[in-house]
Amino acid sequence: MKETDVVVDRNLMYGDLNEIAEHIAARYRLETPALGKPSLESPKPVTLSLAEVQRMPEAFSLALWPGRAEYPGVRVNVRVPFTGDPELFQYQPSEFNLNPPAAEVDRLHRQVIFTFNFLEGRFDPAQFLPVAATLTQPFQWWLEKVAAEVRPFNESLPTQLVHLLERRRSVLVATHQQAETHGFAVDFDPVQAARLLVQREQLHTLTIAQTSPLPQRRSATLLPEQDYQLVLDGIDDFARQLERGNRMVGQLGEEALRDVLLAGLNMLFRGQVSGETFNRRGKTDILIRQGNDIAFLGECKFWGGSKLFTETVDQLLNYLTSRDLLTALIIFNRNKNGSDVVENVLDRIRNHPQYLKDVAVDVQRRILRFQFQHGQDDKVSVDVAVLVYDL
Repeated sequence: MKETDVVVDRNLMYGDLNEIAEHIAARYRLETPALGKPSLESPKPVTLSLAEVQRMPEAFSLALWPGRAEYPGVRVNVRVPFTGDPELFQYQPSEFNLNPPAAEVDRLHRQVIFTFNFLEGRFDPAQFLPVAATLTQPFQWWLEKVAAEVRPFNESLPTQLVHLLERRRSVLVATHQQAETHGFAVDFDPVQAARLLVQREQLHTLTIAQTSPLPQRRSATLLPEQDYQLVLDGIDDFARQLERGNRMVGQLGEEALRDVLLAGLNMLFRGQVSGETFNRRGKTDILIRQGNDIAFLGECKFWGGSKLFTETVDQLLNYLTSRDLLTALIIFNRNKNGSDVVENVLDRIRNHPQYLKDVAVDVQRRILRFQFQHGQDDKVSVDVAVLVYDL
């Protein structure tokens, strides 16, 4: 389909192929005509040709004048409005009969017109109206057969379009990879990728303390509890967009995936000062800084098994100073059985030597919050949230 060939590379690379396919499919779905209530025009006197007279059902019983080319008559039109695609009136379904319904289709006014001619003095409303009331029955039967064949086409159209788009995307990705191999500059744009996934920008303003608090348990946090929850919800909203849609973004590595998530979070939140609220450190970290302190620390990782997850938790806890108290591990799972991953996370967390307690464990949403003893100060606790997503 030519529509898939003109999707711009930017949307093809970063966009949701299901949404693009649905947008295209909406223009190409077929709607089987549905007939409305018939209306009867008043009879009009006309001059009938010999050919028109000979097409009348009763022509064999008429005593026609030899050599006469025209006859006085009456014409009656029955108009039936319709909705749907008029082209489908010409479609012959696989199941049909040898006497298909016949009428004129007025596409401009979206009407089916049945025309009846009578010789002068032979139009009898009492006999004609019962016949006129049944005119649409053959059409209804025919259109039901058409609808039965149109329906599978409409249902399969988005899937077929996605396959065509995926084929184009694969070629585009392979071309970019080859271009990089041969030294051509191919820029990955995480901001563009994020923009296509974020529904609305600048939803919240975070309140970050301007002074560094003393290292006291919960009062030591630079980010209020309600804003910590807002950040977790923002990560969850954006990561679920990744889950549902963009296969291309889902194929990225940890660092590039972190950059897309980082760009999305900076669209969702405002800071108290100009510039980005969220910053990067290393290959996988997401930070909210306040001066030399960290108000929030998140890390993106692919699920690589229970042992690697425990090492990731240890690594996170070792990052922290006594002032770094709000953290998150964003786990992307490319394997099957995401529920097994959550069970492994719970088992490893609760058996960790620094684990203190569950704070809020939502297994259905896969947002798990825990409290750990801080590795740098045994009088300080640290919040660790683990969020699990399938790619």
